[in-house]
Amino acid sequence: MKIARPLAALTLLAVLSACGAPSEQAESTTSSASPQTQAPSSKPTPKPTPKPTPTPTPATFVIDCPTYDPNGGGRFESLEEVWAALPTAKSCTAVLIGSDPWIPTPEQQAVIDTIAPHWEGRETPENAYGVALAQCANQAYDGPWVQLWARAAAMICPTAPHAATLAGRGDGSVFDSGGSRVVGQTVPAGTYRSTSPAENCYWERTTGGGDTVANDFVTFAADGVTVELRDGEGFTSSDCGIWSRIG
Repeated sequence: MKIARPLAALTLLAVLSACGAPSEQAESTTSSASPQTQAPSSKPTPKPTPKPTPTPTPATFVIDCPTYDPNGGGRFESLEEVWAALPTAKSCTAVLIGSDPWIPTPEQQAVIDTIAPHWEGRETPENAYGVALAQCANQAYDGPWVQLWARAAAMICPTAPHAATLAGRGDGSVFDSGGSRVVGQTVPAGTYRSTSPAENCYWERTTGGGDTVANDFVTFAADGVTVELRDGEGFTSSDCGIWSRIG
């Protein structure tokens, strides 16, 4: 019979179709299960917030007087404030504040040049000026370089309540008891009177070679002690207070 061959062909075709279907299904399943590749994110990197630039402040001097207020309240903006609050200030200092560099004016530079021999290049110009400025606040002071300090201070504050004392200390006609002076060099010749009253005051005049010209020990003098100093002599005193030239 001629029917057998077509049946065999159909059967083979069915088998091949059955075998191919799962493969296509698996491929389809695998394809759908694979994750889709996404493009990388393109978000911009945040920029840091800029910090505000500090506002520069001009450099200026203030006066600190800790004995006026030990808790930190003894700062004054001007010499006039110091003079009003502390008529007898003794331990005030000048402090430079501000962020800007300090550039001295010609007048301030003249003060620095006057006091420069004391520093001999060891200090900055602002420190040198500050030392002189502090003398304008202090009513009483002493030291080996007091003449330079006072001379420079008198240039800063000619209207200070103690301006006459500053001028006298600057030229040597006002000086403290203690130490030795050479008349005509460190102090000018003339007639001097000590602080009154004077108590247990000793003074001595000597020649250039060291011989005693005159001396005295005063137990008490209500009006102070008076002595004449001559050029070329040496003068030494102790416990006499402040000497001031009166003639």
